[in-house]
Amino acid sequence: MRLNSPFAKNLPLKADTFGIVYGPAAETYIAYPKDKSTHNAILLLTDVIGHGFINAQLIADQLAANGYLVVMPDLFHGDPVLLENKPEGFDLMEWLKGHQPERVEPVVDAVIKEMRGKMGVKRLGGVGYCFGAKYVVRNLREGRLDVGFVAHPSFVEADELKAIKGPLSIAAARKYLPLTPFRGPPSLARRYRRKY
Repeated sequence: MRLNSPFAKNLPLKADTFGIVYGPAAETYIAYPKDKSTHNAILLLTDVIGHGFINAQLIADQLAANGYLVVMPDLFHGDPVLLENKPEGFDLMEWLKGHQPERVEPVVDAVIKEMRGKMGVKRLGGVGYCFGAKYVVRNLREGRLDVGFVAHPSFVEADELKAIKGPLSIAAARKYLPLTPFRGPPSLARRYRRKY
């Protein structure tokens, strides 16, 4: 990646999205595959910037273009971290206190229930980035998520990782490993490796 790339600065891309916003449980960005099938789906759980960030929506659209129903809920009840115009003195750790599992997990629960029920999803994968990774790991069990992928995982507890019941792929830079339970040597990821 070039250093002057828009991705290097996490700036919003200039592009059109094709998903729709829906939501009885939580405002949710939904991107359908071309054939409108709902059998194979991805629950996309975002970082603190949230589901309204166009870059996240473009990722959902790309996954849908590859044949998956993609559902990306608002994990933050309308209170994501703003990229621009942050309030003066914004404190991320203070903000996180209002977005703990007891507040986020009911959103994830409701969305999985809707996907597995009314939407007719037969196989469900979870993709979580940073903040969202924790909830992919927590839900990687029978009747919830069948498979998971997490990138730059944050706030994942060792017990959550030990409890997974399906395949999980972890993309984490060595530089950030001290911030997660995926540190070693030997790392928990290696210590609790399972074959599926």
